[in-house]
Amino acid sequence: MVRYPREARNSLDAVNNLRIRTNDGREVPLAAVVDAEFAPGINQIRRRERQRTVTVSAELTDNDAAANIRQELEEEFFPQWRERYPGISTGASAKPKARRNSSPRSSGCS
Repeated sequence: MVRYPREARNSLDAVNNLRIRTNDGREVPLAAVVDAEFAPGINQIRRRERQRTVTVSAELTDNDAAANIRQELEEEFFPQWRERYPGISTGASAKPKARRNSSPRSSGCS
């Protein structure tokens, strides 16, 4: 992994002008191969039992929606995700009684 100095990555123009090496050995500006944009990102790493944890949640107005979403994730998304990332685990955590929906939680990312 390479980390550029802060001044080389503090603006979109600076990021777009970073030089990268292509498969054929040429060096080109990053903007020649990607469309970069600033977006909110993760600002801390959370851990549970020493494993990195990612929490995905949603506020739902339909009480049945949480169960339907969870079922769809279990049947359609997680099997392929587990195949691609062995060692990933998932679970559901209940929200406070004011919100009775469940949210999928994935943990064990390393």
